[in-house]
Amino acid sequence: MLKSPRDPREAKVLVRLECGVLMAMFVMQLGVLVLTCAVQSCWVRDYEGLEADREAWSRKRNQRIAKVQEESMANATKISEMKAKELDDKIKNKYGQWTLEKPK
Repeated sequence: MLKSPRDPREAKVLVRLECGVLMAMFVMQLGVLVLTCAVQSCWVRDYEGLEADREAWSRKRNQRIAKVQEESMANATKISEMKAKELDDKIKNKYGQWTLEKPK
């Protein structure tokens, strides 16, 4: 461009203009890069917070499930004890009259 048939002054202005445009593009790309890094770090921070919330929720859910299972086991034990007692009472009522009577 410097050795073009144009006026040397006009050529210098065009070269400076081209350098200015290239510098402006470089600065804009640098700004976009910095902004992208800042947004990425914010997203990572938010995601870590969400992960901690999810872990806390999971712990609470597991505790509730364990509590329900414990209560279920206790209820199953009580039900089996009650059924065994009912069966014993039924057997005593049906067959106990023959074995519990004392001879006269």
